[in-house]
Amino acid sequence: MKFDASVIILTYFPEKEKLFSTLKSVLMQKNISYEILVADDGSDNFYREEIEEMMNEYNFNNFKFVAHKENKGTVINFYDALKEAEGEIVKPISPGDYFYSEDTLYKVYEFMKEHNADATFGNIVYYSNDEKFKVFDIKTPICDDIYLNYKNYNSQKIAKSLIKYSDFICGASLFYKTSVLTEFLSQVIGTLIYAEDAITQFFAIEGKKILKFDEFVVFYEYASGISAGNNFGSNRIMDDFIRFYKLLSQKYPKNAYLETAKRKFDLIVKNDRIGYYLYRLTLIDNIFRSIKQKIVLKSYKCENFNLNFFEKITERNSA
Repeated sequence: MKFDASVIILTYFPEKEKLFSTLKSVLMQKNISYEILVADDGSDNFYREEIEEMMNEYNFNNFKFVAHKENKGTVINFYDALKEAEGEIVKPISPGDYFYSEDTLYKVYEFMKEHNADATFGNIVYYSNDEKFKVFDIKTPICDDIYLNYKNYNSQKIAKSLIKYSDFICGASLFYKTSVLTEFLSQVIGTLIYAEDAITQFFAIEGKKILKFDEFVVFYEYASGISAGNNFGSNRIMDDFIRFYKLLSQKYPKNAYLETAKRKFDLIVKNDRIGYYLYRLTLIDNIFRSIKQKIVLKSYKCENFNLNFFEKITERNSA
């Protein structure tokens, strides 16, 4: 590979100020060789000329544009950029989401090399910054201890957590080994359209190594984007999961976790709340897991993070 890392900025009718703050958080990364790919999914204007100007200001030449003339969906937009990536690891990021510090990319890269991780995620500062800066006490995944057991990694426990318990990893925090992600994402094109981060469940079933880097890695703009809003009833993300679980069930017909997840999501898409909650009552271990998650969340506080980098990259005149 030509670079240590590839950073793919995924855009779709981006807000200019957020886009350039995100870009600034990337351009300020230190101690690592990396490229930037701006992948646009059919926007009328994603500020190409202004991006080129900013690259010139930072004297940064390792960048590419992967622009679609029409909307293809998040996964194809990501995958088409991924095929152009020349970094050992890849980090997707969206406007409004920012690296946590100047050395985040370097530290995660070194961590992934040391532990031969196929995918890595870290802690997240969930924030909103509309009228004033606000942080939310949200933790994803809620039960993360299994991802911290570097010496005795157990992919089956992780598959169970991701698929049966739906204790998902937030895509904003994920970094991937480029070669592995390309291989797996190519198999779900046309099945996953928006929920690219669901690929970690495929990783887990196949025994790929997903580890947690136990530090903050991103500021994640909460309650915006395609995944925001009501998560019950049919919507684009839920429909993605139904297709995804159907595909995986065909590949792995004996996987009981997939059957449980497929049944739950099918009831959600049908907006059958009564059927959904009755079905959950039959899953005794799911009930215990839900109790454990509530206990963990009750005690969790997002704190001890540093705002200095955030303030540098979100200055009004940054773009």
